[in-house]
Amino acid sequence: MSALISSEQQHQQCLHILRQITDRIDSELLSVRNWGLCGGVAGLILFLVEMEANYPDTLGMDKIESLIDALQSNCDLKTLPPRLDMGLLGIAWLREHLQQRFGDDDDVNADIDQLILNALSVDTWSGEYELLAGLAGFGLYASKRSGYDSGKRMIEKVVQHLQSLMVETPQGLAWPSAPTSAYHSDGNSEQVEFNLGLAHGNASVLGCLTHIYRCQPTLEHERLLRGSADWLLAQRNPADTGSYFSYNNRRVMRSRIGWCYGDIGNALVLWRAGKALEDQRIQNAAKDIAVACTTRRDFKLTSCYDAGICHGSAGNMLIFQTLHDEMQHPALLDYAQFWLQQTFDYAQKEPNLDGLRRFDGEADEYQDCPGMLEGLAGVGLCLLAAVGHDSSWKESLLLE
Repeated sequence: MSALISSEQQHQQCLHILRQITDRIDSELLSVRNWGLCGGVAGLILFLVEMEANYPDTLGMDKIESLIDALQSNCDLKTLPPRLDMGLLGIAWLREHLQQRFGDDDDVNADIDQLILNALSVDTWSGEYELLAGLAGFGLYASKRSGYDSGKRMIEKVVQHLQSLMVETPQGLAWPSAPTSAYHSDGNSEQVEFNLGLAHGNASVLGCLTHIYRCQPTLEHERLLRGSADWLLAQRNPADTGSYFSYNNRRVMRSRIGWCYGDIGNALVLWRAGKALEDQRIQNAAKDIAVACTTRRDFKLTSCYDAGICHGSAGNMLIFQTLHDEMQHPALLDYAQFWLQQTFDYAQKEPNLDGLRRFDGEADEYQDCPGMLEGLAGVGLCLLAAVGHDSSWKESLLLE
């Protein structure tokens, strides 16, 4: 990915923040209570590895390797839930990512694949369909392992479960949130609801299907991908709402600027789907959605209250940097730089990186968070991408 930072002053400012983040994570590692990718040790390792790869001896490879060894030996994989965010799938993804990026041809995940296949080997899927806790996360990992027989079998099972859960509509193919789903807005069993977000909704299925179609461009996978893209594009808010997408299909409202929900993540997965399908109509629509977001610079219109990847300034910076690389529209680059400056402003707002704390909306307070999805490690990964370093890690969030 091309560099976003253009001046030496910005580069030095970024490097100073990155070193502070490294020191802070190093000091807080022992207090992290889970092994997961999005909020736990695996995500911290991901940042530290990328930092060390680009700035050797920042922390020291010996220390990082000891952390990886601890993840390998101390974590009881059989007891972890099969989830991308805080369970088995995320750790498996990290191991495969590190192996593909830095390792040899050894198959490091053969045993884990069997655990994942066991979780998928049910007649009826009763879990979530989305990315962080559900089938889309399984599909993302399976696609990464598509060169192995176990990966092919995982893809087959994921597709079978997605087919059993989907609804065929005049607009295309969609996946409803069950009343029992943690991501149903009110748990009203009388109301069918379709979540539209990238973290927990139909956009995550679209991103997952794009990965699967790239690995296995079959007619059925093409049908599922095209049907999912068509349906998502059809979920447009009225023109005066302030965003193309709402949070779900039952409530018309302006969505935030963020990865988890809203226009920017959806625009990126739509663009990638259109690219995979060689469908210019889908790509043009995705570009229009992305560019329209760039006029939203009043923070009340963005609902951005912190710096994290999930719905904060660094995540927005990363996505618009990626959108510009893909779509080559100058407004996207300008908006990425707008979010870069906001990330710098957050970092300088309070001493000791306290300005980069996660905002908890329910508690209405800022909280320390070292994690990848909402905390310091994620901000650090985004800043590394802004400098122009490898950002293939963003595949874990359907951004690659």
